[in-house]
Amino acid sequence: MRWMAGAIAVSTTVDPIPEGGRLTELRVVQPVVGGHGAFFNGKIWWKATLNFEGITIPEGELTPGGFGEGFVDRRHPHTYAHELMAGTTLPWGGGKWGVGLAAGKGFPSFGSDDPMGRDPVRFPVNHHWAQILERAVVTGQFRYRLVVLEGSLFNGDEPESPGDQPNLGRFGDSWSARLSVNPTNDLEFQTSTASVLAPEHPEAEGHRQRMFSIGGRLERSIAGRRSYAMAEWTRTSEADGAFIFHSFLGEGATNVGRHRLYYRFERTDRPEEERISAFRTPRPPLDDNILGITRWTIHTIGNRFAIWRPGNAVIEPFVEGSLIQVDKVGEGIFNTRDYYTKDRMWSLSLGMRVGLGMMGHRMGRYGLLVQPMGSQPGEHLHDQ
Repeated sequence: MRWMAGAIAVSTTVDPIPEGGRLTELRVVQPVVGGHGAFFNGKIWWKATLNFEGITIPEGELTPGGFGEGFVDRRHPHTYAHELMAGTTLPWGGGKWGVGLAAGKGFPSFGSDDPMGRDPVRFPVNHHWAQILERAVVTGQFRYRLVVLEGSLFNGDEPESPGDQPNLGRFGDSWSARLSVNPTNDLEFQTSTASVLAPEHPEAEGHRQRMFSIGGRLERSIAGRRSYAMAEWTRTSEADGAFIFHSFLGEGATNVGRHRLYYRFERTDRPEEERISAFRTPRPPLDDNILGITRWTIHTIGNRFAIWRPGNAVIEPFVEGSLIQVDKVGEGIFNTRDYYTKDRMWSLSLGMRVGLGMMGHRMGRYGLLVQPMGSQPGEHLHDQ
């Protein structure tokens, strides 16, 4: 068994916020405890991640452009049971072939890793376009040499609160499939597709989303420095193509002594819905028609500095800033300048990461996809 725990204390300033002005908030984000283990030479395995953001950020975290689960320009808290998965893997032919089965509450087979396991503290705008999370899910896997094919059945609705459990009455109304290729342990490519029924409507009264993702990930030592790079492109259509949202994201990081330098570029389309306050929208939506589409272009740069690493623990301060451009796309009555007072904004975060325990806990990767590659806080912070 291996385990981990971590949290981030962060002060974030954003200018402007919705309806204008500047706001600074101090929060504890990403407080997690997780573990995984295996029996019978890995044939039976389990994986769990508990998340306590429902206690530390019940009203969300300042994140310009962020949206989902009724939050807007804030990142919503995740559910307490972020992952509770178990399964079996059965290799044969000397490992050339393999099948696997995973079930529980977790991530269907779609898209990239949970942003919680990546370098920037700021969650990307595309979180709900690039991952599907916290569903009751059953995933089947098949491997031949370097290729893994997965298929998942799950409930389409997103959680309504941190303590919410998947709606088992809707299990099977949505599906996904992913093809992954791993030429080496440090290189990964994936393409995936999903059909998700009415994620914002608990009673399945909304439109179906058709989702597509393609991406690649590299993590290796370059010139003696532990480095990482990832890129992904997603397309989501809704209401039989009436609304189409694109996203491109690329990010990378490298060690320079005790520093971990990172950069992310993102350009993501976001729906604009009626709001009941500056940071919230009705859930479920009062109307399936959106007010418009905005495009968020964001440059994020940061530096993590490890000041103390006793044993398998790490404490590191960080500084992270984002420059943000928001533009209106196509028709619609939503006007960015009217609502934000500007079409350019910035955010600055100062804080401290604390981590303890295992490394390489890639949330959303199960069974046949588990491998040495990983980028969890504390794993690759130092060059020796």
